[in-house]
Amino acid sequence: MEFIGGSFGTYRPIRVLFETPIYERALQTCWHLPAYKIKVGLVAELLKLQQEKRIPSEVTVEDMTQLLMEKSKGTLRVQLWEFELEGYDAEVTALLNLVWEVNNSMLNRDVVFEARKLLKSPDEFPASYKNHKFVSMAREYGEILTEKLQVTPCSKLLGPHDVVMEIVPKVLQGLWLAPPTAFLNTPSQYLSKMAVGVTKAVWDHVTTALPSVIHQVTFSTSIRDDIVLSIQEKVKRMNPHALLRRRKLDCFDAQLLDQIANVATSEICALFQSNTAIQEDSPQSQDCVTE
Repeated sequence: MEFIGGSFGTYRPIRVLFETPIYERALQTCWHLPAYKIKVGLVAELLKLQQEKRIPSEVTVEDMTQLLMEKSKGTLRVQLWEFELEGYDAEVTALLNLVWEVNNSMLNRDVVFEARKLLKSPDEFPASYKNHKFVSMAREYGEILTEKLQVTPCSKLLGPHDVVMEIVPKVLQGLWLAPPTAFLNTPSQYLSKMAVGVTKAVWDHVTTALPSVIHQVTFSTSIRDDIVLSIQEKVKRMNPHALLRRRKLDCFDAQLLDQIANVATSEICALFQSNTAIQEDSPQSQDCVTE
């Protein structure tokens, strides 16, 4: 069994990582509460502008969070983190980048969840979200998103690493019953060790299982969502007593994490293998795919 037991199992090959100061700094940098609150407010304001028809309906919440991620790269907080990574060798840097990507994936989902909740209760909007500077920033970002929409492809080519990052954290968040928390409280930070471990396990399995000649696959949001749902449903069928008693779990034992990792590996490998077969039969249309 690859995972150490507990309410949230730890992936054995990287268990030492979670005891290091650099891992804690990764969490502190990613889940920086003031920055998190700003992102929630901006997404809520962008969704409000979309309701008012000032942002096209084709702009997705993922487009919004992706733009905010791009903007955050210019902050001193993130630049210092990237500078610190330069002091590590390639293997450690790759692992720390995985930690960063997994946590940001979960953070973005929390941001969207809390922004939508805030939008349903406008009276709860903090005063700082209503000032002119904040609203102007949201409108500026709305204009950027509208412009980017005209050149955004419907799908893209991703390698195994990026596909694993897109899928695995969302599978875990979808199966998890988050504890009751106060508003703006970064709930998924609680999942970090488990999510990093399961993602690393799937990545290790995928790199072993896939032929080295397979490099990229056509990928889209709808493909991702279908795979996430398929993995969740297969895991539920494997554990009817544990998972059907309630729709989500507040803990994950080591055996369940092994099953999730195995099912996710199988689904991701099948995606690459089937896509390779399609590419051999017919060339890709370049109108709808980007590198």
